[in-house]
Amino acid sequence: GKELKEVEIVELPSSSRFMDYKIKKIENKIITVNKTGIYKFRFANSGIAARICKYKIQRIPASNGPKTFDCNVYWRNGYDTTYTTDMEEFMSNADTVINNFQERSTKVLASSATPGNKACFNFILPDNTVAWSYYLSVDANGQKSYEESSKKFTASQDYLVAKYARQTPLLALALGHDAYLERTSTGSSIDYWIVEGDNANLFLNAAQFRYMKKAKGNTDFAKMDVRKGSLNFCFSNNNPSEVLNVTVKITAVQVNQFIDTKPVQRIHVTPKKEMYLKN
Repeated sequence: GKELKEVEIVELPSSSRFMDYKIKKIENKIITVNKTGIYKFRFANSGIAARICKYKIQRIPASNGPKTFDCNVYWRNGYDTTYTTDMEEFMSNADTVINNFQERSTKVLASSATPGNKACFNFILPDNTVAWSYYLSVDANGQKSYEESSKKFTASQDYLVAKYARQTPLLALALGHDAYLERTSTGSSIDYWIVEGDNANLFLNAAQFRYMKKAKGNTDFAKMDVRKGSLNFCFSNNNPSEVLNVTVKITAVQVNQFIDTKPVQRIHVTPKKEMYLKN
């Protein structure tokens, strides 16, 4: 004689065929079945105590044909497929910029001078740098050697000469092409290091420091790995009485990307258990 809060009959997936509230008894309720389907009976109890419900479901065939219909509901693995549209970024264009952004001359005192025979200069690679190279020379011989290399490169058949207005041997070096650069063996030599961040101060204070490259010569050049943050050229002059002027040229290759957006349809497949009839 206790009542239930709700009783509902649902034709799956979501069509409610019957609902009643505060029910003690339902008799001779008939649901007309227009097509084969799966039905769910839902009982809701809002009372503190449990309820025991007795119910009977009787199928009335419309003719003799469906008398042997299998009313059992079976389960199988299935999938839900949904589609969403997201805005995705893509590179619509890219602009290559040749940046000959450094040509720095540094005076390095002799080893016998005060305050000392060491010097550094700092630089930061431009944003979006993908490759860079440098050329170092100590005196006029090194400068002359670079100018001769530049003439040879300009007269070459390298496509970089025609493609870029600001082409230099250092551009060719940074991109892995023949730069026609040569190291000279005459003239005074300088010891130098390329270091990152605070290693420059450690170098100046005669403390242990880490370096990216170490070399000695009258001229030198190299293609280097791209690094973020502060970089330094550090010099040490071991000549007892000669002041050295060191010139460093640096070229960076920048690729500036232009980002746009486009709609992209994505498919989402979710495993699920689904009910089915064998008829």
